[in-house]
Amino acid sequence: MNLNQHSALVGYFSGLFLIAFGTAFPHLRLWAFNSWAFYPAYVAMSVILIAAILPLLIRILVKDRDIAPPGRGLSVGLGIVYALGMTGLFVLLRAKAHFLGDTGLRTSLLPKISAELRISDYGATIIARKVYELLEGVAANPAQLTYQVLSYVSGAIFVIIVIYFSTRLFDDLGRRAWFTLSLTTSGYMLLYFGYIETYPLFVTSVLLVTLVGLEICRGRLSRWLIIPSLVLALLLHIVAVALIPAAIYTLVYDSKIHRAVSKTTLATRIALILIVLAVGVAASAYTVSESYYVRFNITPLVESRFTVAGYTLFGLSHIVDFANMTFQLFPGIAVVLILALLSPGVRASRSGELTYLLVLNVCCLGICFLFYPQLGMPRDWDVYTFMGVPLAALGAYWILSDDRLRMKRIMPPALIVALNMMVLVPRVVTQISPDIAFEQVKSYGRMDPAKYLYVHKLLVEDCLRRGRGHLLPELEQMLRRLSPEEAALRAGEELKEQRKYGEAIARSKTALRYNAMLSPAHYNIGSCYLMLSQFDSACMYLEIADGWNPHHPNILNELGYAYVGIRRFEDAEKRWKQLRLVKERELPATLNLLDLYTLTEQFEKKLILLGEAKIPTGAPGILLKQLGDHYLSVGDNNSAVAAYRTGIRNGLDSLSREQIYLRFPALRESAKGTNTPADSTE
Repeated sequence: MNLNQHSALVGYFSGLFLIAFGTAFPHLRLWAFNSWAFYPAYVAMSVILIAAILPLLIRILVKDRDIAPPGRGLSVGLGIVYALGMTGLFVLLRAKAHFLGDTGLRTSLLPKISAELRISDYGATIIARKVYELLEGVAANPAQLTYQVLSYVSGAIFVIIVIYFSTRLFDDLGRRAWFTLSLTTSGYMLLYFGYIETYPLFVTSVLLVTLVGLEICRGRLSRWLIIPSLVLALLLHIVAVALIPAAIYTLVYDSKIHRAVSKTTLATRIALILIVLAVGVAASAYTVSESYYVRFNITPLVESRFTVAGYTLFGLSHIVDFANMTFQLFPGIAVVLILALLSPGVRASRSGELTYLLVLNVCCLGICFLFYPQLGMPRDWDVYTFMGVPLAALGAYWILSDDRLRMKRIMPPALIVALNMMVLVPRVVTQISPDIAFEQVKSYGRMDPAKYLYVHKLLVEDCLRRGRGHLLPELEQMLRRLSPEEAALRAGEELKEQRKYGEAIARSKTALRYNAMLSPAHYNIGSCYLMLSQFDSACMYLEIADGWNPHHPNILNELGYAYVGIRRFEDAEKRWKQLRLVKERELPATLNLLDLYTLTEQFEKKLILLGEAKIPTGAPGILLKQLGDHYLSVGDNNSAVAAYRTGIRNGLDSLSREQIYLRFPALRESAKGTNTPADSTE
C-alpha cells in the first residue's frame, strides 16, 4: 500500500471519528455528524463498527485491485439499471416527516402566489404552478404532491446526467461507476427523496452547468453550450449568479483573450483580479444598503442591532456551522482533503478543467459562506445544497483522473462513497421515521435557541396531527426556556388587538431585545405606528419586517399605506402591485391602487387597471361603479350597464346610484324592490 492509500485511510478514519464523536455527544455543535445519535445505541454502534472494518474487508475480499476496464455495452446497461433503481428509491423512501426547510410555507403559498412575486426562483415556481394545475382536483394534497413529483423527476434527471457525463469523462467502467457513486450518494441527494422545495430542480441545473463546463474545458463540447445551461440555472434560482465567473472562464479558456492574459505579468493579473473584486464589493455594498432583504440574507461582518447571539461572518459559531454543512453535503471531502495535504507531489493542477472546478467551488463556497442561516443551517440547509455538487465533482474527478496520484485502486473512491453513505442513509431514514425526525429537530432547537420559536410551531403542529398531546407540556417548557421573547411577542399582539397601541409597541420592543430578527415583532410595532399615524416609524419597522419575511401579504398591504402616509406614492404602488400577485389579496390590492391613482390623479393608470383587473361579481358596489365608469370611457355601454346593475345590487351608496340613474333611467326601474344594504340604512 503506497502513501496515497495511507492518506486516503487517514482521511476516512478522520471523518469516521467525527461521526462517532457526534453520535456520542449529540448536544455539541456537530449536527452534520450526529444523525446516528437518534437511533438505538446498538444500531449506531453496529454501523460505526462495520464502517471501521470496511477498509480491511475491501483488502481481504476485493484485494483493493486495480479499477478494471470493461465493455461499453455493459456500462450503458448498468447505467440504465442504476438510474431506474435510484428513482425507485426516491419514491419508496420519500419523506414523511417534513421538519426541514419551508414545507408548510411552500405548500400554502403555491396555490396563492403568482410566479412574478417569486423573483428568487421565478422559473422553478412557474414549473411548480404548471404541475400544480395538472394535479389540482386529482390529488388530496396537490401542493405537496407537486413538490414531491418535482423532487423525484429532478433526482432521476440528476442521476441520468451523472451517468451520461461519466461515460464521456472516463473510458473504463470502474472510474465511471465510482464517479457516479460519488456524486449520487452525497448529502444533497436528500433533496430527491420527496423533499418539499424548488431546490431539487435548481441543484440538478447546477450539476448540468458543472459537467458541461468540465467537458468544455476538456475540449469535448462547444464553449457556447455553457450559456443555455447557465440561463436555465439562473431562471431556477437567482443564487446561480455564483456560477457566472466559472461560466465566463469556460468562454475565454484557451481563447485569444485567455492566451493574452496568460502572457501578462503577475502584477497585471493581480491588478485585474483586484479591479473585478472592487467592482463586485462596491455593487454588493450598494445593494445591501438599499435592501433590508439582501442585508438580512448576508451574515454580518461585525455585530449590529440585528445580530443574534453574536453570530457574525468570522465568528466561531458560523465557521463551525459552515464546516458542518460542507461535510454534510460531501462527506467524502475528508478523504479528498487529507489526500491533497499528505500525498507527495500533489499541487494545484494547471489543467483547464481542474482550474475551472476550483473557480466554481471558490465562488459557490464563498457565496454560501456569506449566507445568513435565518432558521439555522441544520433546518434551513437546503439553500446551501447547490455548493455540494461542484465540491463532489471536484473531489471525484481529481482523484479518478489525475495520473500523478496513481489512483488506480478501488480503495480511495470506495472510502469516499462509504463516508457519503454514513451521512446520507441516516438522514433519509430519519425523514421516513417521524419519531426520530421529531427528536432530531428538537435537538436543533436546543442547539440554536435564537431560532427555536420557529421550530416550536412545527413540533406542536406535529403533536396535534399525530395525537401526541402528552408531549405539549414538555414543549411549552422548552419554549419558555429557549424563547423568552415569545411571551412578550404574544402580549404585544394581544394589546394590539385591544387597540392599546402604545403598550403593544413597548411589549413588542421587549421581544426584540431578546431576538432582533423576530419579524412578527417588527410587523406588530410597524402596524401599531401606522394606526397611530406615525408613518415614518411605521415605514421603518414594516420595511424591516419585509426584509426578514418577504412576500407576506399583511406586511405588503400595510407598508403600502405607510408609504402613502409619507407621500412615497411610487413605493406604495410597487407594494400593492406585489400584493395583487397574491390571489386571495388581488381584489383589496386593486382597490388600494385605484384609490392611489385617484389621489395622485393618475387617471390613465386607473383606466388601465380597471381594464385588466379581474373583478368578481361579488365585489363591493363602489368598485363595480368604477368598473362601469371605465367601460363608459371606452364606449362599451352594455358592459357599463351590467357593472352598474351589479354594483347597485351589491350595496352602492345612494349618491352614486342617483348619478347612474341620471344617465341610465332604466336602471332605476329595474332596481325597484331591491333592498340593498345602502337602502336599509337610509
